[in-house]
Amino acid sequence: MAIVEETYLNQKGTLLDCSAHLAQLTQPVAPVAPRTENSSTRTTLPRIQLPQFSGKYEDWPVFRDLFQSLIDKDGNLSEVEKLHYLKVSLKAEADSIVRNLPTITENYRRAWTMLCEQFENKRLLVRSCLTKFNSLQKMKTESAPELRKNS
Repeated sequence: MAIVEETYLNQKGTLLDCSAHLAQLTQPVAPVAPRTENSSTRTTLPRIQLPQFSGKYEDWPVFRDLFQSLIDKDGNLSEVEKLHYLKVSLKAEADSIVRNLPTITENYRRAWTMLCEQFENKRLLVRSCLTKFNSLQKMKTESAPELRKNS
């Protein structure tokens, strides 16, 4: 019985291949635009929430990396759109740095540079991580639940 089924499936595949080949021969040939490496098809995925950045140094590396991946390196977005996304992603102290810049093409790189100059300070980044580490409460017992509670 397995041999019969396998033979049937092989013959069916051959028939479908021949049918597809015949269909291609009977259709008029239309010029096809060459596919470039930059063109990409997008599938519909759940929307990704843009990260919010308030100006805390310990949050800067995560915000920077995610914003660059989602917005900055997207070749389909104009500089104005990138600046808009940047402005709506900022709040508090970080927002005050670029708030007064008009939303025009030339200001996206300027705004990003201003943020990097303010928050790429390695000394302040390390200090904020150490401060957060030192502010952890001492564990009362050596247990996993106690460790999770402090993190």
